[in-house]
Amino acid sequence: MTHTRHSTRSFILSLLSLLVVLVAVVFSVSWQRQVSQAAGATSHLQLKLAGQPGNWASPPVSVYIGSFDHHVYALNASTGVRRWGKQTGNFVESSPEVVNGTVYIGSNDDHVYALNASTGALRWRFTTGGPVRSSPEVVNGTVYVGSDDHRVYALNAITGALRWSFTTGEVVYSSPEVVNGTVYVGSIDDYVYALNATTGALRWRFTTGGAVYSSPEVVNGTVYIGSDDDRVYALNATTGALRWRFTTGSSVESSPEVA
Repeated sequence: MTHTRHSTRSFILSLLSLLVVLVAVVFSVSWQRQVSQAAGATSHLQLKLAGQPGNWASPPVSVYIGSFDHHVYALNASTGVRRWGKQTGNFVESSPEVVNGTVYIGSNDDHVYALNASTGALRWRFTTGGPVRSSPEVVNGTVYVGSDDHRVYALNAITGALRWSFTTGEVVYSSPEVVNGTVYVGSIDDYVYALNATTGALRWRFTTGGAVYSSPEVVNGTVYIGSDDDRVYALNATTGALRWRFTTGSSVESSPEVA
């Protein structure tokens, strides 16, 4: 009786062991199939993203720059290979601003250009009354830029339509900085200007002792800028009041960086 009971127990244990092995085999096969399907789907997704435009794959990185040969260029950032070149009518001293797939840049042919960042195709161009050596700033759908015609312009970033212009007393070589609804920019008429970004109305202006080619840097409520009077200025961004000034040995046409 004891022997029979022992044999029965051994049989049951063997059967349970066999069931465990079978379950393990089935689970392993199922898992491998799921992994294979997932890998295949991932590969298909990667191929789709890399090979078809308009999907999630990031476009290649480009370097955008202007030249005195009258062109704006887009170069492969890794190899330097030319992607495209767009000819303007004169030197390109302005530096580009790239926002939402569009390259914004000025030319000494008196125009501001908006170019397709992928192809270089012209989206629009806006005519000013003089060379555009100032570099555009694009904020909230508006392009802000200066011109040798003494004006600061605000243009619709999509259409190029004029929103407003403000006339200074001389050439605007300086590039605007837009912070908290105010446009800060210098002019060769010796002034630093603060303008309402929406309307172009004058908020304040500060007189230096020389032409202001320098472009402003605005940080923590202070405007930093250089002047041909040999000085660097720090101004209250809200009122234009002088915080301090530092005298160098010659003209300051360089633009400050605060870090």
